[in-house]
Amino acid sequence: MKNLTLVPIYKGQESTVMGYNGTCPESPDGKRLCYAKIKDLSKDNKPVNLEIWICDVDLENHMKVTDVLINQHNGADTSWVDNDHIIFQEISNEGISQFSVMNVHSKEVMYGPVAASLGHQAEKSKIPFAVKEQHIKHNSDHSNIDEPGIYQLDMKTMKIEKLVPIGEIFDFIRQKGYTPIDDSSVSHVQLNPSADKVMIRLVLEECKVIVTKDLSKNEHFIIPNKPLHQLWFDDNTIIAVNKNDKSDRKIYQYDLTGNQIRLLAGKGNHIDLSPDKKWYVSDNFYHEAPVEVNLYRCHEIKPIAVLDSSDYTTPVWEGRAHANPVFSRDGKRVYFVHPVNDHKVEVVYADISELS
Repeated sequence: MKNLTLVPIYKGQESTVMGYNGTCPESPDGKRLCYAKIKDLSKDNKPVNLEIWICDVDLENHMKVTDVLINQHNGADTSWVDNDHIIFQEISNEGISQFSVMNVHSKEVMYGPVAASLGHQAEKSKIPFAVKEQHIKHNSDHSNIDEPGIYQLDMKTMKIEKLVPIGEIFDFIRQKGYTPIDDSSVSHVQLNPSADKVMIRLVLEECKVIVTKDLSKNEHFIIPNKPLHQLWFDDNTIIAVNKNDKSDRKIYQYDLTGNQIRLLAGKGNHIDLSPDKKWYVSDNFYHEAPVEVNLYRCHEIKPIAVLDSSDYTTPVWEGRAHANPVFSRDGKRVYFVHPVNDHKVEVVYADISELS
């Protein structure tokens, strides 16, 4: 088993973090990185002043883009829409979550803010997000937002489109014999690669579930007692961790009703798969010590490399500055958040090209 050199993407006193698990910090052309700096890391994930920065993938030409107030967990959900635009989330003056799209060259806001809970990365230039009841009155500038639901902003047309109302989701859930609570737990909105299906996480009275809508066929799917940290594997299946079996907790491929298709890799938590689907990466489970980041070959349950092993668990588990390991666009690097000490974390990468 190999230990690889960790390269910090920024060398300074501040902490650095990235976006959602499974969301690459590189621009689509693989030329630039997006990350966030935090001067004073929160011990309990309360809102912090955070700076969004970009740099070249060779770690030159660091440039500040904007300032935001947001929880440090997932680094303002920052990601790329295309090679020129990023999206990020922040907390408004009214205490409501909102997102904006910014041109990284001019530092001009091209769209927003939109009061919403930002989803995972854009697909086909379409940005997914959830509008909850608390957001409605704050979206008077966006006439297409007229009820709680799952929406997308198409940056090619600069228009917002409603994908599915929350009421429609709740009606489907009731038909399946489950009991919705409210829309506050709607999270992890993700479009599949073709942007013709949308998936969300939802907490019900009975359990946590994954609900998916096929937008082209108007069909709904549900996975009860959901596996953990789901991501799209391809257009029709997902990968996730089997958290329902504590003796297992491995990474599997699932269909949209929760049937396991095949074992993909060993134990996991926050996961990602390489572009060629031959490699998988994950940190270890919540509150375990040391905090580890493990790299797996497809179908192997023993790591081929331990990319990180740290006894500094406080910022990771209490501060929720999770490792969120993710592959580069070419699959040759793994980026993740590494705890330096109990008061600082930094985004690093490991070059895994020598292992292939």
